[in-house]
Amino acid sequence: MHTELAAVLKTFTPITLAEMEGVELMDRTDTKYIFNISQLPGVLENLSQYYKLLNVNGVNENKYKTLYFDTPDFQLYMDHHNGRTNRYKVRYRQYVDSGLVFFEIKNKNNKERTIKSRIKRTNIADTIEGQSIGLGQIDQITLLFNPNSANSDTYYFDEITGPPLVSDKTTAASLAK
Repeated sequence: MHTELAAVLKTFTPITLAEMEGVELMDRTDTKYIFNISQLPGVLENLSQYYKLLNVNGVNENKYKTLYFDTPDFQLYMDHHNGRTNRYKVRYRQYVDSGLVFFEIKNKNNKERTIKSRIKRTNIADTIEGQSIGLGQIDQITLLFNPNSANSDTYYFDEITGPPLVSDKTTAASLAK
């Protein structure tokens, strides 16, 4: 099978990492298909006229290492497993052949969009560094909404204490004094 796959992959037009910079992969729609592994060479052969294949340093079969983070009760995994439409992945991903490493947060929203934010790192760390804060240390939450959009997104905030929530700049300014 591997020899057959390698032959099919050679039929794809290559694309380099530099060329990939212009490809919109940070905000995309993902479509996944299930089929028997024996069908893979034929599927790829049919796709080769429509897609390019990433080539990194002469390598078409690129490897990556990933470290996922989750809550102690595996809530992020369970959201995915249970088909929740607004869910997250938090991970480090190392693209082995290029040496690139990113810390990534992916959001799959209820509009079937996958939105990825990432920052370049030097290596995969086994912890997420930074200061952890408790609820009592939060003194301000800012929500930004596009007033011209009508969506069905729902935001939940539990146990928020502090001044009353405000909805206009005049009230907000008077509370800030």
